[in-house]
Amino acid sequence: MSELTGTLNERLNLIDEPLQQIIRRHLEGDTVENAVVGFYSKFGLTKEQLGPLSTECKILLCQVSTLDEFKDNLIAEVGLSYEVAVRIQRAFEREVLDPITKEAEAQGYSPTSPPPVIPQDATPNRNRILYEDERFRVTYSTLVMGGATFPISKISRIVRPFQGMGLFGIPGLLPSGWILVVTLADGEDLTLERKKKEQIEALYAALEEAIENAA
Repeated sequence: MSELTGTLNERLNLIDEPLQQIIRRHLEGDTVENAVVGFYSKFGLTKEQLGPLSTECKILLCQVSTLDEFKDNLIAEVGLSYEVAVRIQRAFEREVLDPITKEAEAQGYSPTSPPPVIPQDATPNRNRILYEDERFRVTYSTLVMGGATFPISKISRIVRPFQGMGLFGIPGLLPSGWILVVTLADGEDLTLERKKKEQIEALYAALEEAIENAA
């Protein structure tokens, strides 16, 4: 038995039934591996990242780590960008954690204290804030930009963030921070700018998540 397997078994022994046996069954089956292979194709991962990603998913599933730590572990241990880590975290919640929780609850499982890190509901709260700063707010239903509100359903596409350097190197002719262009259904382009790369990546990931779940 490997050190990782021993650690996972020790943690599983502390989880209440029937959730414990349900997690064990999914670990012994192909649930995690199928999810990882799907992420490999969807998010353009390398083959070298498959093993570490599978390990982090199993560690989370067995509650050795928490959902709050998962994204940071993906960045540190798997070598993912912030944007991809956020997208995989949300996908793993929807595709693996939510169904397991619902299966356990259907068998009478009721979370005890401390509660499991598995989320309660796969249906997004349309008013849940996915991103917010002093300039922008993104929920599952709206993008708020300054004093204007745009329905997510009216967004036709978003362009991957890029760094503006100023037109011909002349400051002021183009934004010089990190830029995200949002195109509305009527053809209007919105330019969203943040000074820091991690801010624009988080904003991009929030918009992508909202668009994917738009009604």
